[in-house]
Amino acid sequence: MKNTILLLVFFLSCLSAVMSQSREVRGKIIDASTKTPLAGATIVLRGDGGTVSDLDGNFTVVCPGNSASFDLAFSFVGYEVLVQKVSCGSTVEIAL
Repeated sequence: MKNTILLLVFFLSCLSAVMSQSREVRGKIIDASTKTPLAGATIVLRGDGGTVSDLDGNFTVVCPGNSASFDLAFSFVGYEVLVQKVSCGSTVEIAL
């Protein structure tokens, strides 16, 4: 009985560790010279959708499939498009 309980606890802790792995990228987009957030900047995951930054320049993108890293394209009116490789589970600061 004691071994069964220990095995169950071990299994649940392993399951918890797997479930806690982040499958998204979080970040903030700022102006490179003024360091102010860019609200409404576009973040595009090539061929698989994207998102827009909030009023504070923050964004979240879900990682595609089983990719460990992938390219995101960041753009804002009046700025050059920046394509950057990002890793799943990371937090990035993008300066345009």
